[in-house]
Amino acid sequence: MDANLRSHCRYWVVYLLVVAVSAASLISTGAKPLSLRQDRLIDLSASQTGSLAELSKNKDWMSQVKLFNKGWLGPESVDWDNPPASQAVSTEVRALQQQPANERLGLLQITGPDEAIPSGVYQLRVSWSALSRQLPVPVNANAGLFTAHGPAEFKLTVSGFFGTSDATSPATVDLGSLSFDHPASLVLPVDADTEAKIHQEQLHFFVQLTDPAKAAAEYGFDTASGSSEIAARTVTGKLSFDDGNATHDEMMTPAGRYTTLIISGDGDLRNYVRCIRSDSGKQVGAYADHFPLMAVTVNNWASIKVHVSMRRLHQTLQYRILSLSADQVTTKELLLWFIVHDLTTKEAEGRILSLSELDGRAAWLENALGVRFSAEEAARAQDPDVQRLLNHLWRLQ
Repeated sequence: MDANLRSHCRYWVVYLLVVAVSAASLISTGAKPLSLRQDRLIDLSASQTGSLAELSKNKDWMSQVKLFNKGWLGPESVDWDNPPASQAVSTEVRALQQQPANERLGLLQITGPDEAIPSGVYQLRVSWSALSRQLPVPVNANAGLFTAHGPAEFKLTVSGFFGTSDATSPATVDLGSLSFDHPASLVLPVDADTEAKIHQEQLHFFVQLTDPAKAAAEYGFDTASGSSEIAARTVTGKLSFDDGNATHDEMMTPAGRYTTLIISGDGDLRNYVRCIRSDSGKQVGAYADHFPLMAVTVNNWASIKVHVSMRRLHQTLQYRILSLSADQVTTKELLLWFIVHDLTTKEAEGRILSLSELDGRAAWLENALGVRFSAEEAARAQDPDVQRLLNHLWRLQ
């Protein structure tokens, strides 16, 4: 036999021995031999992911279907009768809340100077109307909220042993001439003494106004879903125009089909508070004429955006938002909570109210929220204290 042929035969023999040994090893360890798998045809028409048949087998999805049918498609509650607190705000109140054209609000942003000067030595004084602020220089800061009309005066000052003195001549800018988000140049001529120290004849700054509505952050809050959560989910706030904290936006997210808010404060809420339905964009709610109180109630799972804002110098407001949301109308339960929890303490208006003051507010809320009490309802109450309270509220109607 040819030598080359004998060599190839040896290679084939070795190869076959290796294959045989490997197969024996796989069989002894329980491994399955590899084989080509033919594609199988499967009928997915009844079990395809996302199909109605497949979704119907999902307990979580079916639970949400029942919730949707009950909460969104079910009939309106017999207790829902579109009370004043659910209706659109009157044109008189909207006109009162309209910002006059000559009282455009703006946040004043200042940056500069372009020139290099010692840090922490000089201050930039900003004066407008009765408002004055000192900002450390170099500056890149918000000087506060301004009514964007009339002149604002700017000058550089320096503090010394005998007090504060001017380091530049003053310069004025007509805030009414500024457009939102368009910087304007501000030049301050340096006096002789300061020029000798900083070696600059002029200092160049930029000022601009920004829309406070765009700068305000919107915060989301879940409404209380039961009486045990009312206190924990109460939203409180404090605004001050002079401090630049003049706009709050609170989005109240419902826990059920019907949501009720009672808002109290230390000022006439008609001047400061607006409530907007998320689904229609309509401003809704009822305002009390003689005390700082407001009531809002909505249906159909609508969220409520509460917009609170200041418009003039020295205005301040502290406010509280109580909420209750459920699949049934929540007006009576929240009213009862507010009367005995907030009106009988300093929570609502910062002072203890007399009985006649408390009764006036309770009677107004009963009307605004469409709440009715009866002698029969009071008689059914098991606790004698609750009976006495319900009888008293019934007589206020």
